[in-house]
Amino acid sequence: MSRVELPDWIGDDEVIRRFSDDGKVCKLPPWTGDDRAMLRWLAERLFAMSVAEHNEEIKRNDPDSYAVKLAEYGIIEPLRELYPKHAEFINLPKRDKGQRFPDPLAEENPILLAALDARRIRALWKKFYPGRRRNKDESAEVFAAELWKNAEPPWPNIKCLWTVERIRDVGITPGKIRNRLKKKLRPSK
Repeated sequence: MSRVELPDWIGDDEVIRRFSDDGKVCKLPPWTGDDRAMLRWLAERLFAMSVAEHNEEIKRNDPDSYAVKLAEYGIIEPLRELYPKHAEFINLPKRDKGQRFPDPLAEENPILLAALDARRIRALWKKFYPGRRRNKDESAEVFAAELWKNAEPPWPNIKCLWTVERIRDVGITPGKIRNRLKKKLRPSK
């Protein structure tokens, strides 16, 4: 399993407070006993990391990149919306018989994202609880599955391909996450 690098600011409560809606930060919970507190603490840290990654991606990409990325998957409407004067001339390339566009949801599969979160959870535990181990019933996969069961797209103003209902329909379980972790994952940022 490849190593997950945590940002330097992950232990700084003042930085985490900036990502919080209410300005509050959860204290480091006890290692065992209070799973709800651990879940809140992990959700807070993982949300801060995802917002930071999203902000870095926005800095790297130009405004048209999302529409162009979707056009590569065969979804042309966002690109046409960006250029309404030229919309009638913007078309998808011709495909040979039997050739298809790649699946846009393959990279954004909730099970894959939950597996990446399980890796991040392990890295957080390694940093904040050195030398501790959890039993199978309280593993990182269990916490990642619990977080994703009630997941909502983190940025409501961005069109998201996965809706809350579609995430619930996938049925994210610790077993599915463990199986996904056995496969090679894309590198974590």
